[in-house]
Amino acid sequence: MVLHPSIAALSAAAFILAAAPLCAQEADPVPDAFAGLPGVRFDYYDVRGTTQAELATALREAAQTTPGLTEAGKPPAAGRTRWKADFAWDVQRRTGLCRTRSPRTTMTVIVILPRLAEPGRVSPAARAAWQDYIAGIERHEAGHARIAFAHVRDFESEAYGAPCDRIKAIGQRIVDRIVALQEDYERRTDYGRAQGDIVE
Repeated sequence: MVLHPSIAALSAAAFILAAAPLCAQEADPVPDAFAGLPGVRFDYYDVRGTTQAELATALREAAQTTPGLTEAGKPPAAGRTRWKADFAWDVQRRTGLCRTRSPRTTMTVIVILPRLAEPGRVSPAARAAWQDYIAGIERHEAGHARIAFAHVRDFESEAYGAPCDRIKAIGQRIVDRIVALQEDYERRTDYGRAQGDIVE
């Protein structure tokens, strides 16, 4: 049976994403795929099993039950990347005109990933397959994170000096742009499958 790769889904509101992450676990090393990305938070859920078949079954069950992995209208996922863009700005009023000054963006990215609950009990063959699979998930989710961070400064450049009554529309345009890019990434990668992230 094919075990599907990470299917990252994007959830975003106009300015604030109300994510539902898992409780943060003890510190795990930052996956190599996320090197150079600032301040990504990783939330992990445990997967139990000793063979490849057991791990595949546990992953399928987790995709249906782990908070943050399920999303209406989206296929089951082993991993999920969520982002939140918070926008702030100052205003300057002069001769009856209101203009924005010092626009700022804070981007928060939370990545939900699986990990082995009992790595010492996993068979060598299952461990090798798991490592390949997890590398694919991390690579795919890192792509989502990079898209979000690539546009973290768009609001600052587009909102500077804008009329105050246009600021929310500018913020919405930035969010819509990121959403569209994330959806295009899913199509281009076939939810990670085109990146070679499938394990039998």
